[in-house]
Amino acid sequence: MSAPDVVYCMLTVLFVAASIHGLRQGLLRQESGWRSRVDHLLHAAMALAMAAMPWSWGRALPLMPQTAFFAAAALWFCSTAVSHRRGSRRTTTARSMQAAAGMAAMAWMSHSMASSSHGGHTVRQAEHSGPQAGGIRGR
Repeated sequence: MSAPDVVYCMLTVLFVAASIHGLRQGLLRQESGWRSRVDHLLHAAMALAMAAMPWSWGRALPLMPQTAFFAAAALWFCSTAVSHRRGSRRTTTARSMQAAAGMAAMAWMSHSMASSSHGGHTVRQAEHSGPQAGGIRGR
């Protein structure tokens, strides 16, 4: 097993654990409200997506639906920052905006991955299209 594979395995375990925690909080916790449940489920979905990212089958997942999902999740967290009425207004706004920034980063990442694959070249193909791959030949 190569060093990158070991890191991928460690990240996968970490993100699967975070996803399980989010699912438990979102589905099994009875005292939390519906907004809190949605928040936890969105975090669980993000953790699952991040667990799949390093693997080849994870890169094969369609990117545009991911972009739309994470953009909608970012908007969800922005809207809950404005409409949340519990606790300190500053604290809840800061937490919601932090989550919105994370979801927006996921949306941007999947969007940039999708746009880099247009034109027939994926990022991996572009990495291998140098002089040794027959791109520029010596005279």
